[in-house]
Amino acid sequence: MTNGAGGGSDQLTGALTQVLAVPLRELYAVLWRLGVVEIVD
Repeated sequence: MTNGAGGGSDQLTGALTQVLAVPLRELYAVLWRLGVVEIVD
């Protein structure tokens, strides 16, 4: 049974996923703006 946090079945994994989601999105955005990551349709 999952907890809806999107990270896993235990609370620690779910909390860790929520904590890391925003910084990882920000890092991806910076890499995209620098041209390191290319988005292909």
